[in-house]
Amino acid sequence: MFYGQVEVQLDEKNRIRIPSRYQKELGSNPFITCGPDKCLMIIPKEHANELLNNMLSGSNFATVEKTRPMRVLLANGFFAEEDKQGRITLPQSLLKYSGITKSIYFNGSNDRLEVWDKDTWDNYLASTDLNDCISYLSGKEE
Repeated sequence: MFYGQVEVQLDEKNRIRIPSRYQKELGSNPFITCGPDKCLMIIPKEHANELLNNMLSGSNFATVEKTRPMRVLLANGFFAEEDKQGRITLPQSLLKYSGITKSIYFNGSNDRLEVWDKDTWDNYLASTDLNDCISYLSGKEE
């Protein structure tokens, strides 16, 4: 399970380093793609293969409802490879989608990591009512 938050910086060549606290569980060659609310998702390779196989199995590619998410996730996704210093280069398409410029948050999100531009995350958090979230999770939605 991924939890917690770590702030890092994107370097001048658009590279990130996965924080050490997440590396063991994430494993090698994680899958990185677009996530909800302008974040990026980093999914362990094994879980990504399951997710992709489930998404593609029995899919009716003629329906927009099934084709759109598949296109977005696959067109923008890649299995990351670290360089010799343990850095991963993020492609321009993902940087543009997420608005990531310099300061980044790695946020644990149960079965995946989310990568947020610091300002985008701060705005998202400021617009979120924590009491509503807790009520929803506890099943006491109003």
